[in-house]
Amino acid sequence: MFIKYRIIAGISACVLAIVCFAVFNVQKMYQHNKQLTADNKMLTAELKTLQENYRITEEAYKALSETQLQISTNKKVSVRKIKSSPKRHNAPIAPVLIQVLEVLP
Repeated sequence: MFIKYRIIAGISACVLAIVCFAVFNVQKMYQHNKQLTADNKMLTAELKTLQENYRITEEAYKALSETQLQISTNKKVSVRKIKSSPKRHNAPIAPVLIQVLEVLP
């Protein structure tokens, strides 16, 4: 009879150890899951910020390209007007002005 109680006590101790180990692992996994959820929220916010920055940069680049094209077109028109103006409108500064306009990007 004494051996029977020792076997039951041993099995109970093993079951208790397994349950404690399982509880410990569940707590560990819960903490890890919490950390992953927090990281996910942070990374999602960072992604949204990066996407917004990319959108703003893309719009700025398009505006810059359009402005550069407009400046180039206006420069060509201005140089053409100066070169095609009558000689009586040319002052001594005209050649310098033409050179400056032609050098501009």
